[in-house]
Amino acid sequence: MARASPHHGPPGRNAPPSWRAGPGSLLLLFTLAGLAGSVLTLIRRSGVARGTRSRPLGLGCLLFTATAVVVLLVPDVLEFSWRYQLPALITLPPAGVLGISAFLASRQARREAANEG
Repeated sequence: MARASPHHGPPGRNAPPSWRAGPGSLLLLFTLAGLAGSVLTLIRRSGVARGTRSRPLGLGCLLFTATAVVVLLVPDVLEFSWRYQLPALITLPPAGVLGISAFLASRQARREAANEG
């Protein structure tokens, strides 16, 4: 009788745990970055955040994040269906990228303000 090889099974079964994270971890990162960028936009810091590049980036981030939240939560409240989860794949990555960009632009503006004054 032939014994089953331990290498048979799903392709990622023997992979290290960090490789098995999949797209869920990346979507979580984009979601957290989108939320951070949205909060950065909603919190107005005196003088520094106004008039800089971070404001339009933050508003775009807020738009994408709010769209993702509405598109994901409204169908969940009414009737859950996986097809309504697909827009998260389209709205969360731009929200995360815009959130990271808004954070970096805000940080750069603060640094420039500190160097001037």
